[in-house]
Amino acid sequence: MPNNLEERIRQLLADNDIPEQYHALIQAIILILAEHPDDSLKGACRMYAEQNGTSGKIVYQTIRRAVNRSWEESSQPASPLYTRRMSPEEFVQFAVDLLHEAE
Repeated sequence: MPNNLEERIRQLLADNDIPEQYHALIQAIILILAEHPDDSLKGACRMYAEQNGTSGKIVYQTIRRAVNRSWEESSQPASPLYTRRMSPEEFVQFAVDLLHEAE
């Protein structure tokens, strides 16, 4: 796995067939949760929304759409997201846990 934190996240997203158009948003959410491990995905979405002048609900729905698209369009059926049919919450927590393990 790459050394740089952002590169590791991008690689994880690519390995799990998350469409590239969602990478920046999901990366930001993963980093928020890595800094605030006791918070939830919806809490991280609210934090992101406040920082970026949007709605936490819209941010959450966008992440949900990204995860659902990766299930539908997976070219890598062995990816953890696909094989475990992770929810958005499970996938983001999986990513945060991987980042902590790599430290």
